[in-house]
Amino acid sequence: MRRVVIDMQNHLFSDAIARVLQAYDSDFFIEMSEAPDKTAELCKVTQPHILMMEITAYTLWSLKKRLSICSE
Repeated sequence: MRRVVIDMQNHLFSDAIARVLQAYDSDFFIEMSEAPDKTAELCKVTQPHILMMEITAYTLWSLKKRLSICSE
């Protein structure tokens, strides 16, 4: 089973991505992060294969911070 954590501000978009991934392959296990500050802890607990995060001009975290979460 491939674990995926999704952290996006737009919940409709993140739900759509989760549905597409599961329709493509039922082997995906999707975890939705409740808030950006909880994403790092969720990743430590679930040990995901993929972390999907949106990057916008108005994000709470910088790209550098988001990439550091992936490497933890």
